[in-house]
Amino acid sequence: HPEVFISYQWDKQKEIIKLYEKLTSLGIKCWLDIHQMAGGDSLYFKIDEGLRNCAVVISCVTMRYSQSANCRKEIALADALSKPIVPILIEKGLKYPPPGPMSPTLGVLKYINFTSSINSNGDISWEGESFEKLLSAMKGNLSEKTIQVVTSRACVIS
Repeated sequence: HPEVFISYQWDKQKEIIKLYEKLTSLGIKCWLDIHQMAGGDSLYFKIDEGLRNCAVVISCVTMRYSQSANCRKEIALADALSKPIVPILIEKGLKYPPPGPMSPTLGVLKYINFTSSINSNGDISWEGESFEKLLSAMKGNLSEKTIQVVTSRACVIS
């Protein structure tokens, strides 16, 4: 089972696919809906399975994410299962925590700000200090084998 569950709203799918590719290139197995779903699969069953079997959840926070019923359900289930949640802020101008039903859950969690990594086209750079903070935040929840693979691929998890 993938160790990292990526929770996001589809309006940022192009950028989240790049995050998925970056993490998997480092040896981190990630759950991303479009890679775990096949024709005829039950979306809610697959999400439930992914969350129950992951070690950590990355919550990709935007205003539309905080307002999405499906994203709220993912975070509520992750919280109920006591899964570590690492919120990453990926929308410029959005205050954290975003207003709405996710605030009680996300508001008590330290977030990683990726807004300075967003260029004028809206593309996010999955490099640099914010990315290193993300890896570091996940480290305590990843398997030793995964940490060794990531470290061997010249990416330092401090």
